[in-house]
Amino acid sequence: MNWKNLFTSSTNKTPEEARQFMAERSAVEYQLLDVRRPSEYEQGHIPGCRLIPVKELSGRLDELDPAKPVLVYCHSGVRSKAASQLLLGGDFQEVYNISGGIVAWKGQQAAGPEEQGLEFFVDRNFSSVFVMAYAMEEGLRQFYLALVDRVDD
Repeated sequence: MNWKNLFTSSTNKTPEEARQFMAERSAVEYQLLDVRRPSEYEQGHIPGCRLIPVKELSGRLDELDPAKPVLVYCHSGVRSKAASQLLLGGDFQEVYNISGGIVAWKGQQAAGPEEQGLEFFVDRNFSSVFVMAYAMEEGLRQFYLALVDRVDD
């Protein structure tokens, strides 16, 4: 890590610019990073993001691809600015801080822990693709059944 880059200003994107950036690319072409605490993430997060709390980021950089653009957000933009500078201090070339964070996002949000929905796959050994596909279908059925009581139509 080049310590001089820690003082390099990151590029900010408004939530609208970030949404446009994501809409113009497939989800595999960029990385969306939430640097808040897990309890904040569970209350609401941008769908498709990866949670790496800012305090853990320097030790978990290998979970991100430095060749892909990274959009970083937090609650209001302070921690994500620091995280953006940390990423720029590494081998990351294209890093954007979402200004205003999740507070300014005003778009779709998901809620719940990172591992939500994985209970259908954890500690299971799938002997074939068909068995795994069936488990996924069963998980989807259970998901829709859980939603039945929450909708009017």
